[in-house]
Amino acid sequence: PSCGVDIASLAADRTGNLFVASYAYDDLRTKRKLPCEGVYVYSPTANGDATPIQIIKLPNALPLSSMAVDANDNLYVLLDAEMVQEYANAVTEPTPTRTFRQSSSLRFLSLALDDAGNLFLAKNDYSFKNGRIERYTPTAKPNGHPTSTIVLDANVNLLASIAAAVRRLYVVNDPEHVDVYRARKGGMQGPILSRPFHNVDTVATTP
Repeated sequence: PSCGVDIASLAADRTGNLFVASYAYDDLRTKRKLPCEGVYVYSPTANGDATPIQIIKLPNALPLSSMAVDANDNLYVLLDAEMVQEYANAVTEPTPTRTFRQSSSLRFLSLALDDAGNLFLAKNDYSFKNGRIERYTPTAKPNGHPTSTIVLDANVNLLASIAAAVRRLYVVNDPEHVDVYRARKGGMQGPILSRPFHNVDTVATTP
């Protein structure tokens, strides 16, 4: 983007296209939103001041905290704490499809996709002690019940970032650890592994 923005989230598909979610703060002089909010898609060969091959304008001028794209270029964007939007054909012809909305007191905090196209939505309330990670298959209805739900313990779980790979979920529950869970097992679950880190705020896996 040519105007001043924050990069809120990054993702890449299997062909190397780079997805950049940008958020522009109010222009201090005009008090208006700058026109650069959205998801910009760049080709694998993009370099320098490259022109995006696609721009996906978003319905709300909101800070985007999480984004992921699957092997079929279905893009999922966490628009705010209450809504996740899916876009089919995100590179060639972005089309809004499924919309996941908040259905309880729990807020959306982060999301991830695995190699089978399962969507994982991490949620919690303002106490951060009622953590849930819901899984939806590629054909699941967004207004129906999740395919499975991991219920976290009552400790503080920030769920700042999650990633999925090989039936495992990698979760940033606090800045000093990355916890690993069984991705497709529902119900109450503690981490099967916890690795110490320092000031970690995001986690990712390779496509």
